[in-house]
Amino acid sequence: MSITSERERVVAPPIQSCDDDNTPDTTVFRSVPQHWTLTPQQRAFIDAFADEVSQK
Repeated sequence: MSITSERERVVAPPIQSCDDDNTPDTTVFRSVPQHWTLTPQQRAFIDAFADEVSQK
C-alpha cells in the first residue's frame, strides 16, 4: 500500500534529525524540509507521531 510508504518517508526525517538537533529553526515544523508541500492530514500525522515518540 503506497500510503504507508508515503507516511514512512514523511516521518523519517524528523526522527533522524532529533539526534543532532542543534538547529533551532527546524523546530518550527518538526524538522520537515520547507520545500515539501504537505496536506493538513500529513501535518497532523507528523505532529501526532512526533508527540508519541517524544513521550516514550
